[in-house]
Amino acid sequence: MRQVLRNSALMWDANRPNGRRLEIEVLLLLVRRIRNNLFHGGKHNLDVFEDTERTTRLLRNSIIVIRECLLLEPSVKAKYDEATI
Repeated sequence: MRQVLRNSALMWDANRPNGRRLEIEVLLLLVRRIRNNLFHGGKHNLDVFEDTERTTRLLRNSIIVIRECLLLEPSVKAKYDEATI
């Protein structure tokens, strides 16, 4: 879901990646969207987004994807380790 402005009101809209991308690209785009929605899309506001169980599942699954990426590609892990404090 993405937050959109329609008729001067904020609402949620299903926004699916197009079919021309590789499956891994779509997966990583969704991980980024989850992160962006959490920190920038208002999903931390319980008045706007009450499904904390879904948010928790999305975050946990995103972490699994990121950890697998780190295992699959040493250059990604090296950059990740370099950026981690």
